[in-house]
Amino acid sequence: MERYYHLSYDAKDLKTDFPDKDGNGDSDKARNFILCVLQKTLYGRIESCNESSLVIMYLTIQPKLFNYLESNIAAYFWYTISLVALLKNTETIESECNGGLNGNLQDAINALDCLEFVDLISEY
Repeated sequence: MERYYHLSYDAKDLKTDFPDKDGNGDSDKARNFILCVLQKTLYGRIESCNESSLVIMYLTIQPKLFNYLESNIAAYFWYTISLVALLKNTETIESECNGGLNGNLQDAINALDCLEFVDLISEY
């Protein structure tokens, strides 16, 4: 049965940890770092309804996910990860999504290049 996780995040120091070429903070780079971390977990699908929140779908429950995220993103992000509850085998999640943001997320996933972060992310 598919299981959903909800991840909300904010970069601790965007300018220092995820600078753009001009030395300013790059929120896309921060999001891409999280996507690269999640890519190692072999998720089924990721969707986004707002700027700093992701809903991640897996085919099965992921018992290592919470510890994995802690070891890979806690140094750079304030975050909350939750397993979406089941009620009579139905996910208990409801959202009002910004479709444009989700489309942008899917474009970012399709163009994702994790080479810049390879030394910062452990194996799952």
